[in-house]
Amino acid sequence: MFSLAAGAAAETPANAEPAAVDPPVAILTPRTPEVLQSLRTGIRVWLFAVVDEQGANPIELSEVDAAVAALVSDEKPVVFGTDAPRLAERLDLRFVVSTEIAYDQGDVTVWVRTFETRAGMPVKLGKAEGLLKDLGSLLVQATRPHFSTLRASTPPDLAILPGLGELASYGQAWERLAVGDLSVAWQRLRGKKSAAADWLRERILAASRAPGVSVAQRSRLASVRGVTDRDWLKVRHGLVEGDDPELLVAGADNAIARRDPERALELYEKAQAIDPDNAAARRGRARMEAEIGDHEAARRSYERILQADPEDVEAHEALAVNHTAGAGPGTAPPEGRIGPHAALRGGPRQA
Repeated sequence: MFSLAAGAAAETPANAEPAAVDPPVAILTPRTPEVLQSLRTGIRVWLFAVVDEQGANPIELSEVDAAVAALVSDEKPVVFGTDAPRLAERLDLRFVVSTEIAYDQGDVTVWVRTFETRAGMPVKLGKAEGLLKDLGSLLVQATRPHFSTLRASTPPDLAILPGLGELASYGQAWERLAVGDLSVAWQRLRGKKSAAADWLRERILAASRAPGVSVAQRSRLASVRGVTDRDWLKVRHGLVEGDDPELLVAGADNAIARRDPERALELYEKAQAIDPDNAAARRGRARMEAEIGDHEAARRSYERILQADPEDVEAHEALAVNHTAGAGPGTAPPEGRIGPHAALRGGPRQA
């Protein structure tokens, strides 16, 4: 992962006191029931971004994950806050922040605990209870007491609370960024205005400047951002050759930016013909089929995506929308096509 927080250390005069360094903090993956699994990464990214923005010193999530992976075993598959001393042996840290969420028929309880690494004991606890639809507000309430312990200033304004959709988007963006899918990571943040979204966008841009990033990835990112594509000539040459599926996908993304869905569909189909397992081509093809009104073709494409990845939330939601668009208003989506995390949609609680 790419750290944007690091900067050059200022020179300190010989007779000056060394600058105080904020104690390093490790933020663990939240513990939640399966029904909230799709929010775990987003909650963690949101917490990291808020803590980082307020002047604390969180350790890179990838570094924490590597240290946690080194500690787990078949007998002890999860690392908790009480494992802070063991985690501190692998990371130079002072605190561990652990989040736990309980869910019961639409009600949630959020606990955020800060553990001191030397003793492995909690030194701060935040708790909030309420409805799942208010999870963003509950996270803020449970997190706020921890800022003084972590030597961060209390956020002056958290009026823009993260909604369920936003938290899911943060997690999806982070996961796509982790595998180098920069343009899709950027798309997941479309319309999001928050510290966490801005933090993620900075990470995506930093990743795009890293050595080894392909022409196709940079071009696709430029297309979704709506900025000048400095790699377009190389992509256009690839379209003439027509044998590189990644460049074909980049050309299709450019066609979308130019509002030419027919051309985009043509290029996605060519890319998929060369590489049937190309996920970007599969997704793009399905989107363009829906865009031009071929809902039956889009349905088949999205179902093929789900055959490859049954947990694909985007495909589940697209199938529901596509079904309604193709069948007319007032028609319910077919059973089993509303996604694997229906509870996140805030439906009525069962009696």
